[in-house]
Amino acid sequence: MRPRIRGFQGPYSPEQKTTWVAQPIATACFYTFAFLFLDGDRLTWVVASYSACFAVLLGTWYACESMDPSTEGGLHCLPMRESQKKARYCAACRKSVPGMDHHCAWLNTCIGKRTYVHFYFLSMSGAAAATIESAVFVLLLTSWIDEAAAEEKFGSVTGYKAVLGTFTALVMILAFAFVSLWLFHTYLLTQGIGTYGWLVRKRERAQAAKTRARVQAAEKEKAKKKQRDNEEKERKENKQSGNVENGHGIAMTVT
Repeated sequence: MRPRIRGFQGPYSPEQKTTWVAQPIATACFYTFAFLFLDGDRLTWVVASYSACFAVLLGTWYACESMDPSTEGGLHCLPMRESQKKARYCAACRKSVPGMDHHCAWLNTCIGKRTYVHFYFLSMSGAAAATIESAVFVLLLTSWIDEAAAEEKFGSVTGYKAVLGTFTALVMILAFAFVSLWLFHTYLLTQGIGTYGWLVRKRERAQAAKTRARVQAAEKEKAKKKQRDNEEKERKENKQSGNVENGHGIAMTVT
C-alpha cells in the first residue's frame, strides 16, 4: 500500500470523523447561546476572546491536517531539538517521519518535527477555547441566567437548563481532553522529550521497577534461607549439646 501523505487523505479514522462533528457543534452552540443570552460588553469580551482562541485552533488544525510531516520545513521546536533528531517509521501512515513524536488518531496523521509546534498550539488554543465555552455555559446556568429570555426562547426555564446542561456536560468533556493534552505536551517540553521518548522512558522505568522487585524478592528469599539454615544449625548444635550433657550425667551415675 502507498503511504498516506496528510491527514486530509483517506481513509479517515473514526476519531477524525468525530472531531469533524463534535467541534463544529460545540462552536455553533457557543455562539448561539452567547448571542441569544448575552449583550453589551459581556457579549463583546466573551465572543472576542473565544473567537481569537478558535481562530488559532482552526489555523493550527488545518496546518496539521494539510502538511506532509515526512518532509522538511515547518516551525522547529527548540526544546525538542535533541529528541527530534531521528526519523522514525509510522506503521499507520507507512512512511518515515523526521522527528516523529506520535501518530494522532484524532488528526489521522503523524506529528513530527515539521508539525509539532502547530500541534502544540492546537492543543493550547483548543484547551483555552473549550475552557471559555465551559465557563460561559456554567455562568449561563447560574449567575448569568436570564429567566425571562429562557422562557421566551425555550418555553420554560427547565427546558433551557436541560438543553444547556447537556451541552455543558459535553463541552466539559472536550475541555478535559484538550487541557489534559496541552498539559501533557507542556510537561514533555519541560523535559525536552517527545511522546515516543516518554513512552520509552516509561517502559524502561517499568522494566527497572520489575528488575528491582525481582532482586528484592531474591534477596528476601536468600535472607529467609540463611535464617532457616541458621535456625537448623542452632537446633543441631543444641541437640548435640544436649546429647553431651546426657552422656556426662550417665557417666557420673555409673561412677
